[in-house]
Amino acid sequence: TNAAATGVPAAAAGDSTPKEWRRLADELMMEGLGLLERLCLLVYAAEPKCLLGSAYKRRAWTGLGSDPEEDLRRAAAAYGEAHEAELQQIEEAGGGFVGVPHDGVGSGPGGGGLGAASSAAAGLVPSPYARLNQLTLELLACDGDEEQLRTLRAAVREAEGWARQRVEAEPADVWGWLQLIDARFLRALLGDRAVDEEEVASQYKQQFHFGASQRVRASVLDQMSFLVDVIDRRLEAQAERIASYPRVGPAGASAGAGDGTGDGTADGAGAGAGAGSGNPIAAAAAAAAAAAAAA
Repeated sequence: TNAAATGVPAAAAGDSTPKEWRRLADELMMEGLGLLERLCLLVYAAEPKCLLGSAYKRRAWTGLGSDPEEDLRRAAAAYGEAHEAELQQIEEAGGGFVGVPHDGVGSGPGGGGLGAASSAAAGLVPSPYARLNQLTLELLACDGDEEQLRTLRAAVREAEGWARQRVEAEPADVWGWLQLIDARFLRALLGDRAVDEEEVASQYKQQFHFGASQRVRASVLDQMSFLVDVIDRRLEAQAERIASYPRVGPAGASAGAGDGTGDGTADGAGAGAGAGSGNPIAAAAAAAAAAAAAA
């Protein structure tokens, strides 16, 4: 559990936390969210909206709120508004590179300095940071509908193109390279078969070895931990729902809940099946765990 996000000891975010610690942590989180909400009303800019999105993400991760899935949706909405603010800033600036810096997909306020990159010839190139955060959180909050996944895949490929243009303009910027890898990693989470998961993990390792500071590594690993924790939590909830479905017969129950290959026709179990290849949430969990282990 990420204790730094709450300002209280690590135990304060776990199930064994004394009720008083959880109450205090929840109050601090609510106070911080309130301040950020008011700041966003006063200032229409990408960075405060990214901070708000990061705060909601942290609350969803630590479980301090009453509805983690709603916190994920609020975080995605805040990052979406940040992206829209960036697009407006680009239009007003007449092109070039603008936007908040990268600090790992969804890992919070940055400092990577992408705002310093500038090229009039590059045209309208927003920072992929807020957009990738938004799309990651929308994936985590979605129900796995194929139409949703297709829409997300297309949006991620667009953000990957922005990241590539930024890398071409500033090849020495490690944050830019990580944004490009983050986009490919998100494509893997979305089940894009054109992306080699081992290649993505290797690219993260290369950045760790040849250009990433300890801060950069911590940011990436922090995000991996978040993804694994949230996806595992969704899988557990999904398994509980499957277990609650009425059983029609032993054959259908075995096919649906055992190995993820059930088609859901014998009973409801096949609809969310195990870790089968047809389950986008299970596939995302496997991809996130593999990347975290390799990094």
